[in-house]
Amino acid sequence: MYQGFKQFTANVKTASHCFFIFGHSLATNDDHILNRIARGKFRKLCVGIYGEPASADNQRIMNHANELSGAAQRKIAA
Repeated sequence: MYQGFKQFTANVKTASHCFFIFGHSLATNDDHILNRIARGKFRKLCVGIYGEPASADNQRIMNHANELSGAAQRKIAA
């Protein structure tokens, strides 16, 4: 498990990658992972949602994804 988290951390630090998230609620119980994503240097963050985009849960997910994406964008050198 630790080796996987170590590799995950290395991947989000790579500025040439895009980062894709599927099947994740971006809930606060995974803040340790979400914080790594927010500090990442990847170029784009893509998050897949399931169901109606206008639903309350999906709106929350999309808002959180936008926050994470903005955090990552600020760390990329122009």
